[in-house]
Amino acid sequence: MPVAPLPVKVLQFGEGNFLRGFADWMIDVANEKGILHHGVSVIQPIEKGAADLLEKQDGLYHVVLAGIRGGEYVRETRLVSCVQEAINPYADYARYEQRILDPDLEFVISNTTEAGIRFDPEDDIFATPPRSFPGKVTAMLYKRFRHFNGAPGRGLDFLCCELILSNGSALKRYVARYAKAYELEPEFIEWVRNECRFYNTLVDRIVVGFPGDEIQEIREEIGYEDQLVVKGEQHHLWVISGPRWRVAQYSFPLDKAGLNVHFTKSYDSYREKKVSILNGSHTAMAAVGQLMGCHTVKEAFEHPLVGAYVRKMVDEETLPQVPGDPAEARRFVEEVYDRFRNPGVCHKLQSIALNAIPKWEVRNYPVVQRDRELGILAKCHLFALAALMVIYSRSSNVIPDDTPSNIYFFRDYWSRDFPEWGIIYALESKSLWDIPPGSFLDVKQFTTGVTLKILAKGIETALSDLIKER
Repeated sequence: MPVAPLPVKVLQFGEGNFLRGFADWMIDVANEKGILHHGVSVIQPIEKGAADLLEKQDGLYHVVLAGIRGGEYVRETRLVSCVQEAINPYADYARYEQRILDPDLEFVISNTTEAGIRFDPEDDIFATPPRSFPGKVTAMLYKRFRHFNGAPGRGLDFLCCELILSNGSALKRYVARYAKAYELEPEFIEWVRNECRFYNTLVDRIVVGFPGDEIQEIREEIGYEDQLVVKGEQHHLWVISGPRWRVAQYSFPLDKAGLNVHFTKSYDSYREKKVSILNGSHTAMAAVGQLMGCHTVKEAFEHPLVGAYVRKMVDEETLPQVPGDPAEARRFVEEVYDRFRNPGVCHKLQSIALNAIPKWEVRNYPVVQRDRELGILAKCHLFALAALMVIYSRSSNVIPDDTPSNIYFFRDYWSRDFPEWGIIYALESKSLWDIPPGSFLDVKQFTTGVTLKILAKGIETALSDLIKER
């Protein structure tokens, strides 16, 4: 069925499952309810991706949502039609450049993973395109600045979905750093400061991607073959914050469409609960669960040892550090546990384990650091780090999926004859961590000991002993 074209007001860096099952789904719902009239141009952020497939389907795909809502199991299927095009700038830079100079553009949405918003000193912002995401953004804004002669109203608003602290602020900081490194005009830096808004956002929805195990049933339901079906849970949350948050609420009023979107000056309370409880549990569960032979979140959480481990970690180490009302935090924990048990979503631990080293640093390490200030050693969170050490050292059947530099790091410095050397080197490495865990003697000693114990006695024995500790 033909779909009427929409004006492209959103540039989206990332064609993956999450953004299509989260941000694009929301925009589509808001379009249907007359709250927005926004088309999306999807940009493939790296050289290999799914832009071609999305183009072949005219930007159309289905989102299947399943989960508990109002105490009942609900399953819904929606055809998303807000995506107007998908561009691979590595294959067609001219088309990409034409779109980034479009005067109708208002927003940029991104999800380039935790490793995406970083400064790359070897990047070239005049490349076609630059390598890093902040490099691409700097080049894009500079081209718009030059194209529109620094006119007001031609800047862009950024909604970063990467799960790092103050994601929008980090992107803005790196844009300024690139501008300084390339000695771009002071007028450009001022234009970015005045005409562009970089919001810090928090996103929450489990999106598991293509539902291969039930795709035939879905195809029979929708009536044709969709290669880009995305499956996720019913739960969703998007918190958009910053000093000018009211501007975002006025120009991008997703909340008016009945969506669980919040605009606020600070998202700290939302983020603290979500990242430390949900995401921290996911990262730990993925590392430990895979070593225990589990494949999905549901399977891991219902495993007697892995489930007990996650509960111990949350109850004894994470939850006491969550600010605000303890009763509200406990309700959030129980809601998260219900999501872990969701029978409608097959959330694979292998998917969660992508880029596990930077994820552990963002999601789990802050709990370790805060607990240390109180004289507490967060042994469960560090046990997850030890499990990652085993996985990355290739001392198990689990294959790590991370940036080549992280994988090669362990391959180069791990010694099977003297594994303690590799463990300590990794814990103290400033190339892996902003603040190396090995900077703290108690953290280094415990993590090293547990890693060696897993290697010598196996994950089940080490995990069982940890759970028994009081």
